[in-house]
Amino acid sequence: MKWLKEIPTLVFLLSLTAMPANASDGLAVKGVAAIVNDNIPLAKERALANALRQAVEQSVGAMIQSETVTENYTLLSDKIYSRASGYVERYEVTKEGREADVYSVEIKAWVAQKALADDAQAVLSVLRAKDAPRVLLMVAEQNVNQGNASFWWGDKTFSANLDVVENQMIDVLGQKGVRFVDRQALQGKIQVDAALSQAAPSDLAIKSFAGRTGAEYVIVGRAVATDGGPILGSKMHSVRANISMRVIELANGSIVSTSTLVDSVGHIDPVSGGTKALKKVASRAADDLLAKLLKHWESELGGITKISLEVSNVKFAQVRKFIKTLGQDVQGVEAVHQRSFQKGTVAIDIDLKGSANTFAELLEEARFAGLKLSVVEVVGNTIRAQAQR
Repeated sequence: MKWLKEIPTLVFLLSLTAMPANASDGLAVKGVAAIVNDNIPLAKERALANALRQAVEQSVGAMIQSETVTENYTLLSDKIYSRASGYVERYEVTKEGREADVYSVEIKAWVAQKALADDAQAVLSVLRAKDAPRVLLMVAEQNVNQGNASFWWGDKTFSANLDVVENQMIDVLGQKGVRFVDRQALQGKIQVDAALSQAAPSDLAIKSFAGRTGAEYVIVGRAVATDGGPILGSKMHSVRANISMRVIELANGSIVSTSTLVDSVGHIDPVSGGTKALKKVASRAADDLLAKLLKHWESELGGITKISLEVSNVKFAQVRKFIKTLGQDVQGVEAVHQRSFQKGTVAIDIDLKGSANTFAELLEEARFAGLKLSVVEVVGNTIRAQAQR
């Protein structure tokens, strides 16, 4: 299956052509992709993605000296080219068609020049490239004079009353393109067990619960506001808010970022001051976590992605050959590690240059060691497939 190694990817040599004198005319570019197993729709999608990338590459080449572009091609590929579609405001397909075993798409593209120049749209670009993963919020909150922390997952009705911290985080992150799981939509669909009866459940309990909500990530933590007493004998109170949160990737249970912050405000009413302090520290925590998440996602887009693959309905004798084929003949696969084999299901960890969705498409396109796979589920970086016999 050496031919798999020869499938053209979205990474092409940089083509430095001058921008049109009038940027409003758009850039004329052409993208190509190999046709595998006569899958025209997939080849068309990949050719279009390549064309969009070509438009962005040409725009960068017009903005920056070609020597600088060449020297920093890897960095540009990691930071910009990997999410090229995020910089294209609109495009028009002018010509498309099959040429032997290659599908070509010619387009006229309008690139967001300012966004590309200063990367002001970096947040939205990365989110688009990551297919806008959904986030579940599980933040316990305790305001001044509140005896115990409140947390929605302890209420089987999933109370609609959002606390200050979660409201603020949705406001801040939602404006930047983050999608959240609507917990009200979960009511009656997900059972809350005893493991979630406390404000700080274990990571195992969180993963088990949040993994059933359709989220790819969960932000979990606690925020507490306390009254520090009057300020220098005045009627104003110094109110302090502490927040500690972590982001868990549900596909593998790993903690990808954390944030621990403190903020304070002065207010004549301690409870109102607590609300303001919680809101203030929540805004800072949201920005801090997003910055760290973006860095994590960027590293995945431009580097190695950890993929968890589970294949059912296989025989043990097929496993070794299947793993060898993945490691030697499949483009983008850097390393393959078998985790377990139980009752006809093999669990494999894969170091991959690329996305889980693209890899899942490839799994269905061809036979591997005599196995024809059908992808059952792709959640985050976890792929579940079944071998057809």
